[in-house]
Amino acid sequence: MKNNKLIFGVCGIGRGHIYRQLPIISHFAKTSKVVIFAFGESYIFYKDFFVNNSNVKVFLVVVPWLHGGDVGINYQKTSSEPLNKKNNFISQNFATMEKAYKFFAGKPDLVVSDYEPISAQYSYSLNVPLITIDQQSKYFYDGYPDQLDSLSFVEERARLNLFFPKANTRIACSFFQPPSNKITYSDFKITIIPPVIRNDVAKLKTTEQGLPDQVLVYLSPYSSFVQNASEVLTILAKFPKHTFHLFVSKKSDFAKTKQQLPKNIKIYFHDDGEFLNVLRSVGSAICTAGHMFISEMMFLNKPIYTIPLQTYEQKYNAKIIEDNGFGIARPKIHFTALRDFLVGITKFRHNIMSNKNILLNKEIGQVQIINLIEKMLKS
Repeated sequence: MKNNKLIFGVCGIGRGHIYRQLPIISHFAKTSKVVIFAFGESYIFYKDFFVNNSNVKVFLVVVPWLHGGDVGINYQKTSSEPLNKKNNFISQNFATMEKAYKFFAGKPDLVVSDYEPISAQYSYSLNVPLITIDQQSKYFYDGYPDQLDSLSFVEERARLNLFFPKANTRIACSFFQPPSNKITYSDFKITIIPPVIRNDVAKLKTTEQGLPDQVLVYLSPYSSFVQNASEVLTILAKFPKHTFHLFVSKKSDFAKTKQQLPKNIKIYFHDDGEFLNVLRSVGSAICTAGHMFISEMMFLNKPIYTIPLQTYEQKYNAKIIEDNGFGIARPKIHFTALRDFLVGITKFRHNIMSNKNILLNKEIGQVQIINLIEKMLKS
């Protein structure tokens, strides 16, 4: 695999994309020349992570913000989005393509995109093989509810159709089996693979499973939470026999209350170095319903109380948790629901560990993905 030239495109919305690609990119960066197309948080993270690796270059791309709608994409709202009016997509993205071409002194051998469309466009323009990795492609399988809270899988499909109309290999990471093994939309041939689990998280599988009175509360930094800090802290304070470890954004209203906390609540920020230590110690979590965090919790056999954001993917993730007794799903943190969740931790954990038909949490996906990439490079 030496001297290969690879481009990895990494979405910058949500840390899940960053951590999904980290073990894969790190593997190939040891022996290959690598360019990373990134934006948002992925650009910041990878610029710092590979700052001393001369094999790796990280270049900025600009990706439009797409709003969902009844036909998949809300074209009017997307056209009016201030971020889309502000950014100069053509100048920035073509400059990045030119930098990549110069770094490789020619074409790359392969492009791998984790929901980052500019790298895919580059592969099309140069007729270079493309592998796509995401969690949304599994929504091309049949059997999903047409709508969940007025949200539709049509939106997920529309983005993929627009961003990645063709690919040599499509990989969908999923912590659950799709409801059907059939795909009516025949142009998309998809390989379902268990989630990528960060190496340092995977190591926790062999350690103690955490204490039932220790609870991780992980609130996404990418969207405002449905409750304010005062309401959440008031509810958590009513469970003095439990310790709640909150990971929140420095910009949230939780940050302002750090000095006035009930004794059973501890607050951390998302970039604190304590996350793994806390994850090791807890027996369960309260969280939004993003793919990466739920995947890690299911891998570690830790039940969750999930509060899904307003996307079809998060609503369906939460439905999987609720319907199969891996925890509960609610629109916000309720006192009675939290009480029932904490009482049911042992039962929920048993359901996770004994499940054989739904969860894909027995293996880690990066091994399969690396093997697929290496196979394509040899062909």
